Amino acid sequence: MGNRLGQIAGLVLFVMVLARLDRLFTAGDNALPWPVILLATMLLGITVRWLLTQARAPAGLVSLLMIVGAVLVLLRVTVPATLTAGVLPGPETLSALVKELETAFWIFRSGVPPVTPTPGIVGALAALMWMLGSLFALGATSDRLGLMVLPPGVFYLQMAVLDRTPASLAWYGATAVVVALACTSLAMRSGSMTGRTRSATGKPNAMRSMPGATALAACVAVMTVLGTAQAAPLMSEYGNLPWRDISGADGIGGGVAFDRFIELRQRLQSRQNAVVFRAAFGPDSPPADSMYWRMETLDSFDGTGWRRSSSQIRAYSPGAIIGDPQHRYAGTTQEVLQRVVVEQLIGQVVPTAGHPTSVFDLAVPQSITPSLVNFARDGSITFAPGLSAGLSYQIATAYPDMTADLGALATGTDGTLSPLFAAASAAGQFSAVANPSPRDLSRPSDLSNYLALPQGIPISLVTIARNRTSGASTPFEQAWMLQHWFRDSGDFTYSLNVTTGSQALNISDWLSIPSSQNYRTGYCEQFAASMAILARTLGIPSRVVWGFAPGSQIDVDGVPIVEVRDTHAHAWVELWIDGFGWVMFDPTPRAGFLPPSPTSSFDPDQFVVAPPDPSISNPLDPDLPPPVFEDEPPVGGGGAIDLEDAAGSIVPVVTASLVFALILIILSKRARRERRIKRLSDGDVTAAWEEIVDRLVDMGNHLDASLTPTELTVVTVPELRPLAVSYSAAVYGGKTGLGSPEDLTRAEEWIELSYDRRHLVFGAINPRSLFRR
Repeated sequence: MGNRLGQIAGLVLFVMVLARLDRLFTAGDNALPWPVILLATMLLGITVRWLLTQARAPAGLVSLLMIVGAVLVLLRVTVPATLTAGVLPGPETLSALVKELETAFWIFRSGVPPVTPTPGIVGALAALMWMLGSLFALGATSDRLGLMVLPPGVFYLQMAVLDRTPASLAWYGATAVVVALACTSLAMRSGSMTGRTRSATGKPNAMRSMPGATALAACVAVMTVLGTAQAAPLMSEYGNLPWRDISGADGIGGGVAFDRFIELRQRLQSRQNAVVFRAAFGPDSPPADSMYWRMETLDSFDGTGWRRSSSQIRAYSPGAIIGDPQHRYAGTTQEVLQRVVVEQLIGQVVPTAGHPTSVFDLAVPQSITPSLVNFARDGSITFAPGLSAGLSYQIATAYPDMTADLGALATGTDGTLSPLFAAASAAGQFSAVANPSPRDLSRPSDLSNYLALPQGIPISLVTIARNRTSGASTPFEQAWMLQHWFRDSGDFTYSLNVTTGSQALNISDWLSIPSSQNYRTGYCEQFAASMAILARTLGIPSRVVWGFAPGSQIDVDGVPIVEVRDTHAHAWVELWIDGFGWVMFDPTPRAGFLPPSPTSSFDPDQFVVAPPDPSISNPLDPDLPPPVFEDEPPVGGGGAIDLEDAAGSIVPVVTASLVFALILIILSKRARRERRIKRLSDGDVTAAWEEIVDRLVDMGNHLDASLTPTELTVVTVPELRPLAVSYSAAVYGGKTGLGSPEDLTRAEEWIELSYDRRHLVFGAINPRSLFRR
């Protein structure tokens, strides 16, 4: 019975794996029929392994044949056109296979689901399903629950992590069913010599209870569902692997999505040159080739990369203020009306040129419905059903006009241009004039969160930042100098051809050691991530923005249209400047592709004055605290800690810890009992007495050390007297061969009859005996 339940649990897991993969893959006219392929290879693996087992083939030969079969499955699915007679590798097989697997690995490592099931992906999964089916058959024929459940279970959990869409109650229920079946199967396992009755084949029957096993399974299943539901919000929205589909432009189908995470590795890179959306603008808009497209801001740096600390999603309603007014550009803005048609961009985040102010209801098919639009605190827009080809929307935004504010940004506290800009102006390289008009200098209460840095960040970055901004007298001068260093100094190189090993994440080495990996060479993410970090070390609040660089303008029937391609995916930086809020800086050194920056019109190194006193931790802005070095990234959404949110985060962790501890206690006791049964099989009766004493201790009995074993039975369970006599004879009389497993099972029966259910349950989970010497 136990083996059959384990088989059912394994088969249910296989179904769950296929269902999860269905959520990770897109459908296309030319896409491979992956469900049929994976199901067929799994069943074929089970069948072949079972036939070889029935034929009593040597274990080594069986393993070799299964590996060969997996290779054949991989070749047959991935590169069938290169095979001779449909099974034998040809001269082009290896090179074609390597190319397909490289593409599959790149998608698996760098894509955002759903992705297109390319031949390399389906072939690799088919080979894996073949091996999983083989292990399932081995477990089913040898009565090993672990082989039937653990391999497909681990694979399913990996797919569940990659699947970032919220799980419904059905997924929790399916997980509970698998856990319940596995627990019941484990409880119904037949132990060696654990009972007095035997089956028709002479095999000892286990002392087992179907109601008890079912109750245990139900309890664990319920805790699994509740624990999973509570712990789900703790999982990063990024999963543990970044995914991106690169197949949107090659005829297979699907679309293009980008990972919502910025670090020193390349995640926004895409070389397909696919059009992701097109846009038209209303009258009096800024030049289309100068407008950046925002997606989201990332405000939390964890030592590896930048991500969102809190989305704080709100539903949009006409007339509502989108985002937090305190967290936007507070200078001059231009109203931009934009009509966008999505081509191959997938996901939920809606690109906007500027900060959204209004979403319009278009009376056309396949348009965004405002009632399904949500917005986050940073003003980013999301469309709940998700973006798809042909979807259109119309949005009004406020686009920052930093050119109009350059004079005010460059004005010092005395009402004149700050020293750096005054020197550049005197040399004729800075044309803006001072604008001392008063501005609101208030700051958001949570601005210090945008200074937080993890404790392990190299302190050398502070030195690098100060050296590069030496001579600056205002935060805006520091920001100008940092951007110039990255973008225009010639010290950095833009390249897509960089490696992404773990050493690439050492920012200090990347900036200062010529022998380091990818030294000062990279893609927009590396420059944006680095400049934002250096700004925080200087005490300037920073955040990273990801989206798209300005697109290319074309004419369609005389109407100017902007095309934005996947190659325009981009990341830049926003720094907080008092009186102006979040000011944009773009540190990527990509001349000819990016528009000229209004904050990089001259080389600041020519006009720096004497450096400030380095002994002052934050000499430019004493009212703003220095960067905060902490163990964990900050939690956005306010300066105070929300006790309700904190409790919601602690409860699932505590629950999971308790469940794990209980399972560990039960498994430890079970393993100890099995060892003692083995000793009993060798005639060691002391093993039975030790087990019974431990059970009595765990049920709360105080065992007087001065009593003999026989006297002890008088105050506990009198029926244990025969076992106590045998134990005494073995220990004190030196007799051997007095014990058998039946002694333990009979004693356990007496204990279960002598104590109520409450004591028995308490004894099962009480760890006291595990710590007794």
